[in-house]
Amino acid sequence: HKERLQLARNQLVERTRKVHDLRTELETSVGRQASMRALQEAALGADQEEFSSWLDRSAYAGSPRLAEKIKIDRGWELAVETALRIPLDALCESAALDYSALADLSVPKKNLCVIDKNPITVGKQASGPRISLSTKVTSDWDLGAALAGIYVADNEQQAREMITSLELHESVITQSGFWAGPNWVQVLGDAAEKDSVLQRERALKDLSAKIDEIKTQIDYDQADIDEATETIASDERSLTNV
Repeated sequence: HKERLQLARNQLVERTRKVHDLRTELETSVGRQASMRALQEAALGADQEEFSSWLDRSAYAGSPRLAEKIKIDRGWELAVETALRIPLDALCESAALDYSALADLSVPKKNLCVIDKNPITVGKQASGPRISLSTKVTSDWDLGAALAGIYVADNEQQAREMITSLELHESVITQSGFWAGPNWVQVLGDAAEKDSVLQRERALKDLSAKIDEIKTQIDYDQADIDEATETIASDERSLTNV
């Protein structure tokens, strides 16, 4: 009887240690979740000083922004800004774009978008079947219209080859985020991957699932501890009465 009691005590100690470890892991995960949510909320308000400093030293220093070079009918400003696929802070260049050089740029902080002034030539026959970006997305809400005309390429070289066959409203993008249209290209900043809203959202969902799993395990183990504690107390009373 005493041996069984000692075994129960040992098991109780082990279960208590396990729950302590789980609570520590839970506390760490909740803290990480809070930090990640703060980053998510601040994603669009990141400090742009580093990018501005880089731009001043680059070949694009002094290039006007698209917002400075377009005229919009009065009252239609918000509509154009909302629907325009390229950002209003895109840099305007008179020379033809050097897609290879742009793809090799290391841009800090934010994304760099450049548009050139040369007439657009479209209509060249595509060399093969093109895959829409919408095929890479699964959602209960149909995003086909929002992603219409955006095709995928395996790499920057293939993207550059596809540009000449794009219509005015079409573009091509690689998995790394190199995105180009008939006369514009956008290059992701160095921080883009770690600052990706969608990637962070996926990480938050995974973390939330892990937190729920830990909480469930803690509840299960705590119930075992409570039961074991009561059993030990009952056995101790029985020994005392003997």
